[in-house]
Amino acid sequence: MKRLLLASLAAASIQAQAFDKNPYLSSSHWTSSHGNSWASGATDQVVGPKTAAQLGSPSYLPLDVINITLLATPKYPDGRMTYWGSSARKVYKLRVDNGKLVKVDEEFKDGQFNFTVAKTPTSGAYTLLSFENVFYTVLGKTIYAYTDVTNSASSAIKLRNKVDLTSYLDAEDAFVALNMTYNGYIAFATKRGKVGVIDRGLTTTPKIVTLRETDDTSSAATNISNSIATDRTGGIFVVTSKRMHRIQWDGSQLYVNNGVNGAWSTKYEADPTLCKTGNGGRLGEGSGTTPTIMGEGSQQFVVINDCAKKNNLAMFWLGAIPNDWTAITGTTTDANGVQTTEVKDRRFAAQVPVDFGDGRSSIYSEQSPLAYGNGIVVVSNDYNNTGGIQSAADLITPLLPANIKELASSVQNFATQLVSGRSLFQPWGIAKYEWNTATRKLEKKWSKLDVSCPNSIPTMSVQANTIYCVGAYNKEWTIEGINWTDGARAFRKNIASSVSLPIGENIKYNSFYSATEVAADGGMIYGTLSGVAYLPPVK
Repeated sequence: MKRLLLASLAAASIQAQAFDKNPYLSSSHWTSSHGNSWASGATDQVVGPKTAAQLGSPSYLPLDVINITLLATPKYPDGRMTYWGSSARKVYKLRVDNGKLVKVDEEFKDGQFNFTVAKTPTSGAYTLLSFENVFYTVLGKTIYAYTDVTNSASSAIKLRNKVDLTSYLDAEDAFVALNMTYNGYIAFATKRGKVGVIDRGLTTTPKIVTLRETDDTSSAATNISNSIATDRTGGIFVVTSKRMHRIQWDGSQLYVNNGVNGAWSTKYEADPTLCKTGNGGRLGEGSGTTPTIMGEGSQQFVVINDCAKKNNLAMFWLGAIPNDWTAITGTTTDANGVQTTEVKDRRFAAQVPVDFGDGRSSIYSEQSPLAYGNGIVVVSNDYNNTGGIQSAADLITPLLPANIKELASSVQNFATQLVSGRSLFQPWGIAKYEWNTATRKLEKKWSKLDVSCPNSIPTMSVQANTIYCVGAYNKEWTIEGINWTDGARAFRKNIASSVSLPIGENIKYNSFYSATEVAADGGMIYGTLSGVAYLPPVK
């Protein structure tokens, strides 16, 4: 409790930075699936490449299916570091030897990879690495904690502990999200709207609350398909299919009711005809993005892309709403898909339509925003010419048994991402917005239409002032580098051809929803559909 109180008092002094470092996460530069507890996607510890010549030829290591994030360890006593990863079925540890990826060890998770898990494609995607070098991941209804056998980069890995929370969850439920609170508890969220905390040893009875789509506790539970963010003042930020929630953790109890002990819940814009699992690559209903914390000092926010026909950047005041704040005017869509203009809940700081500069009437972004200071970057996931995939799904899905309809949506997403790097299908566009602290408005700074980040989450090296994503151009998978300040192209590094479908280079280097990451040595590393790709630095 004392640590949490001191952390709360320190919050007001936070300066411009990539994120507020969580002392219970690893001291390395990439400690959770979106980099850090704020889910900012940025690192201020590693200098990334500024030119294509600074990246060497890619090294690919085959592993298992769906490899979303690689978490970096600090250096071991021998001066080397490693990466922890979690796939659909395995946990593994990698290191770099002579510019090549090497698998140190891997272990199968001992849970059952069944229909429930398969229908929850983000189960196991979101992971944590604690300051004790304990790696946390999930499968189905179980949370796992792994660590090294010995304190060495060459050490095998072992299961430290696990907890099966089946008795707390519905039959069709599964774990989705993990993060670390700033007083050292594991925060989690499940597909069916359960949010809770448990000690890092996974030994105590968890504290769990159920989120719902209205403030009426008798209403139906909600759906969660993204990860969560946490802040120093005890906030746990969760986006559901229709609402943005702040659950408040005081070290002993979770508060979820709107207005109680700092907790809040606000409905965001969601078009019911569009916000469906499988539609346009969506992994779940509603917003496709993990809540991202951004801002400085007293003007801090949590931001998502909503699910309007033309996605908005929806910003919400993180904590107390300023007394002099006047509610903004924005759009809302009713259950019939009819959009109107209304005065929004005062919790909204901004609701700004995303604009990539070409006037398109429909915009969708599945990849979570990238944030640093008062700036935020979004990329387009408007897949072109995928009507055939959607039409086939619309025709087949109603004929399927209810218990596998969600699995059919996952198959639809698989097909969309498989072709997402092809010129016929790939999306184009990246844009940066910035919060003006004087006018208290979100303003567009720049946009580009010659950059395509088909399915990867963008990242940033603060020290290099450069944004990166796994891109596609002229039938090649690429690393795209863009200047953070003005959007100018820094470089485009070709990785490998995406011509071979559905096998070959497309499978090997297709980022498939994964996080683009700056490697600890200044190269680039990212998960792929079937393994991990690494581009070493050229000094």
